[in-house]
Amino acid sequence: MDQFIWGEYFVYAVAFTPTQLPVGTGLQFTPNEIRIDSDRDFQFMKTMYFSDNDNADVYIKYRDDTIGRYLMKTGTLLRTIAGRGLPIDNSGAYDFRPFIWSTGYTIRKATTFTVEASNANAIITPNVYLAFHGMKLNSGIAPWKAPGLVRVPYVYTLPRSASTLPDGVYNVAANATASISISTDKDSHFVAKKITGSATGAALVTIQDAGRDRAWMNTGVHVRNLLGSGSFPNVLASPRFVQRGSVINITVQDLSGASNNVVINFVGEKLFGG
Repeated sequence: MDQFIWGEYFVYAVAFTPTQLPVGTGLQFTPNEIRIDSDRDFQFMKTMYFSDNDNADVYIKYRDDTIGRYLMKTGTLLRTIAGRGLPIDNSGAYDFRPFIWSTGYTIRKATTFTVEASNANAIITPNVYLAFHGMKLNSGIAPWKAPGLVRVPYVYTLPRSASTLPDGVYNVAANATASISISTDKDSHFVAKKITGSATGAALVTIQDAGRDRAWMNTGVHVRNLLGSGSFPNVLASPRFVQRGSVINITVQDLSGASNNVVINFVGEKLFGG
């Protein structure tokens, strides 16, 4: 990437309900439109998906509506062009294993990108969640590349929601939505480079940098499409800069219908001297 263009990590996500994926033969596609924000162009590099029933063969097409371009010749199985988190134990931790595109694809701001999906199963109608990991493109020099910075590795974790829970564990009640805040230190900026964590049940996560009132995603992202493990973390397609003393707001919506213990770690570097 040109040194005068820098990327800021962002995720565009879309979901298909069983109503949108009726039983069929994989020939009837349902479109689902993603609206690209008007502030900056977006370039995606990785895709992840989660289906609550992988016995259903879901076929997919991607279309850039600005120019009417499909990114594949015909529809193809979702699992062949999107990665999926793999469980590593019974803790709710998953390896983040995305499908990585051979080159980034840029979608113009204030346009739309359409995902078309079709169900080829005659019995099962799944919920399907899809996430495009990439970056919003900015002019200038990335703030974490300013000269004279001293870098120290650092991890920001969730606060525990009760004194009876271990550090970093936030319990979200069944079918509830929790709003969680992480206050970053005033001594340094922070640049997030990886996201790890776990959840004992299905949930949607939304992250926002309150300091600049900027979201990290367009909508809630399924935990299986966002959180990685220590061995296979979600290595961000581009770093995410957080100003010193600002607050990272996280919203977690439980989908499991049961008590859900959630861990989210923002792994990166403290930047001193900027």
